[in-house]
Amino acid sequence: MEEPNEPGAGDITEMLHLLKDGRDGSRDALVREVYQHLRQLARFRLAKERPDHTFQATELVHEAYQKIFPHLGQRDWQSREHFFAAAAQAMRQILINHARAKATSKRSHAKPLEISNILDLSAEKEPDTFLALNEVIEKLEDYDPKLAQLVNLRFFVGLDLKETAEIMGTSTRSVKRHWQFARAWLARELLKERDS
Repeated sequence: MEEPNEPGAGDITEMLHLLKDGRDGSRDALVREVYQHLRQLARFRLAKERPDHTFQATELVHEAYQKIFPHLGQRDWQSREHFFAAAAQAMRQILINHARAKATSKRSHAKPLEISNILDLSAEKEPDTFLALNEVIEKLEDYDPKLAQLVNLRFFVGLDLKETAEIMGTSTRSVKRHWQFARAWLARELLKERDS
């Protein structure tokens, strides 16, 4: 049986609900349904890193799996969006921890980030800048959690505008508009951080 490249929203949402209800085999079915998709997302994210990066896509997915899956049946999953937001957060935390381990210079030496290149930022090559970006994303979470979710899905998981719109349950046009605003907000906050 051929595995789909992108699982359907209804399928995943239904599987999450079955898992919450304690249905036999629901965890395995969910893993089979989302594993390849998570691997593709991890590969996309790690493609920004240098070839000898110490993380591989499989390792990133496995670490994210270890953060999310042990608690799958205990969480009240609302939807596919909720699940992929948790996956984005797990991958983000893993990459942040990796960047912290790699950082060798003080934050003040982080090179200025061209916000137009946000999707190309590498945790391995530019750990200080990566960490500075993480700090302003944390501020964005306080300011507007939905915008922060959009940034997590675009930056840490690597979804395109259409995929992000599907996960967030909105239009591509709306995601594009919010993405432009989020990038401008992040750029402003990064400048404030650099100048302080």
